[in-house]
Amino acid sequence: MNEASSLKSDVSYIVFEEKYVSDFASINYQWLADYFDIEPQDKVVLENPVGEVIDKGGQVFFAVVEGKAVGTVALILKEPDTFELVKMGVLSAYKGLKIGKGLIQSAIDYAQKLGVNKIVLETSSKLLPAISLYQKAGFRIIEPDPNTKYKRCDLWMELKL
Repeated sequence: MNEASSLKSDVSYIVFEEKYVSDFASINYQWLADYFDIEPQDKVVLENPVGEVIDKGGQVFFAVVEGKAVGTVALILKEPDTFELVKMGVLSAYKGLKIGKGLIQSAIDYAQKLGVNKIVLETSSKLLPAISLYQKAGFRIIEPDPNTKYKRCDLWMELKL
């Protein structure tokens, strides 16, 4: 059993705390650099999650193991009844522990508590494990949004709550 596997039960899911602000960026920059080019809109959100997410009615979630942020995801308020799920990433050493599932569930629970009707997301058809995770959480593929800010996004999904 590797170290990460032994920590599976020690994962905590929390809402935004200032001490993890740099982890929000670094975790996402890692996966983005592995698969895509980092786009200007990525930097806007990752470098200012308080201004771009929290202050606009959204929330950032972290998966924490022994005080270390190992995964993150955010909900951006798009409309009064709609959140957009964005910037989900898990550090490579912690993949396979169902942390992504826990992060998505944290986001869904939060949205339901606020009475939001749906969560949407944009992704890339290259990210097959992520798409499978979204589908298992109840997201369904919808018509594309022609106003996307990201070149990599070619798949749109929605979860009705």
